[in-house]
Amino acid sequence: MTHGARYANYIGGRRMAPASGIYLKDVNPGDTPDVIGEFPNSGPEDAARAMEAARNAFPAWAGLPASSRGEFLRRAASILEQRATEVARDLVREQGKPVRYAKAEVLTAIALLRESAGLAQVPAGQVLAAQDGGALVLTQRLPIGPWAVISSWLDPIAGPLRLAAPALAFGNTV
Repeated sequence: MTHGARYANYIGGRRMAPASGIYLKDVNPGDTPDVIGEFPNSGPEDAARAMEAARNAFPAWAGLPASSRGEFLRRAASILEQRATEVARDLVREQGKPVRYAKAEVLTAIALLRESAGLAQVPAGQVLAAQDGGALVLTQRLPIGPWAVISSWLDPIAGPLRLAAPALAFGNTV
């Protein structure tokens, strides 16, 4: 029997226990004596802490040049790519997901990060001619603020990144 580590929530740059103090054991579905770890049973208080941290981080993140936000996402993609085999192996162990699906999910996550990094380089607006031709209309993309992402357990890496990575690219916090 293996025993995994006890993990904490990561909120506002700090690791912290869940407000409830309750942890749930995660076991390998293909080898139930294999305990992957104990994970926080997070609740509304933890979500409120995370949203407050996202609100606090928003002005600084939104104020970064788009190129810096894109570079952050490219670095995240590179780190994930370097650890792709290890992360896929962890997905298999945690979910019982077949190896080929785990690898595909990791590759999808890398692609989502890179695609979103590219989105950060897209011009932040457009200049259009008004219908009457007598004026120009300027559109501008602006960050709207913190996002909460709720995702299925089915794709625990690529699923949340489908929402979080573009939000981050455009200057929102998650």
